[in-house]
Amino acid sequence: SICCAIPGNEAERAARVVLLKHFGFADRKVFLSTRPEKSIGTDEMWERAEGALAEALRGASMDYQINPGDGAFYGPKIDFVFLDALRREWQLATIQLDFGALPERFDLTYVRPDGTEGRPVMIHPAILGWRVRGRSEARATARAGQPVVTTGGAVA
Repeated sequence: SICCAIPGNEAERAARVVLLKHFGFADRKVFLSTRPEKSIGTDEMWERAEGALAEALRGASMDYQINPGDGAFYGPKIDFVFLDALRREWQLATIQLDFGALPERFDLTYVRPDGTEGRPVMIHPAILGWRVRGRSEARATARAGQPVVTTGGAVA
């Protein structure tokens, strides 16, 4: 997870979104997963976090769909689903944003330049799925006539 001050996190998220946008998958779906029924944090925190992720997606010129109620219990997330050469869907990455639920529970703070304390934002980038599955799926997509078989993350 990445802890950062609120002003600095927009660039970080946008950079991750743009990075995932250019990995060679022409067929992809992007979802903004919103507050689930069972969640922690305030309505204001959720609205700010969902708005920040939507802005990052718009800033990267990415089309996305709302996935109502599928966010993490502590914050919304962006899910990246890619289609391989056999038209199977794979969720290869997710970026989750916590505008205060966990930082508040752990009493995390930082000192601003003016000497006052602030509550950081936590970004939880889950990119391990990309590293394990994405490499083999990219190969399969590139060699559509010869798909790579994956089992448990191994390439056969």
